[in-house]
Amino acid sequence: MKKSKIFGVAGLAALAGGGYAAYKTMTKVKVLKATYDQVIAFNGSEKKYEIFEGDSYAAVFAGVEIDLSQAEMVGDSAVLRIYAEFAGVEITVPSDWNVKVDGIADKAGVSNQVDYRADDTTSKRLTIDYNIKFAGLEIKRVDLEDTIEIEIEDEPEFDNPDIREADAPAES
Repeated sequence: MKKSKIFGVAGLAALAGGGYAAYKTMTKVKVLKATYDQVIAFNGSEKKYEIFEGDSYAAVFAGVEIDLSQAEMVGDSAVLRIYAEFAGVEITVPSDWNVKVDGIADKAGVSNQVDYRADDTTSKRLTIDYNIKFAGLEIKRVDLEDTIEIEIEDEPEFDNPDIREADAPAES
């Protein structure tokens, strides 16, 4: 065979393979839309809640930030369901919620920085149920007491005669 025919056949095979992968991914997105409230594909999304009564997210080749830090929970408990594939999901929860995290991580990483207190029956309870594949999930708590304020000093004015030339930074 000639080289041009070989390259032509290889190019068609690569094109067909790429088309098949796109078809499979879009078929998966359609199935996820039937199961999850929010589906994010090939994109990024940020959601900040004021009122939370439960929700579900699916992320495919995407990044999602879910901020519940200022949310008021409707009722005593709520569930947040997460599905992620080739994606990153970050969840921020209030300091006064009791958060139970459970799920399946297949070749994925989970960073859970919240403690679940099984004996706590007075706090609002959030259950995060996840199923992630080749993805990352970070769950963190907002503690207002841990907020650090950084005070930035004013830069010195070099026109000020009180500042000596030796104190001024050298020009490059």
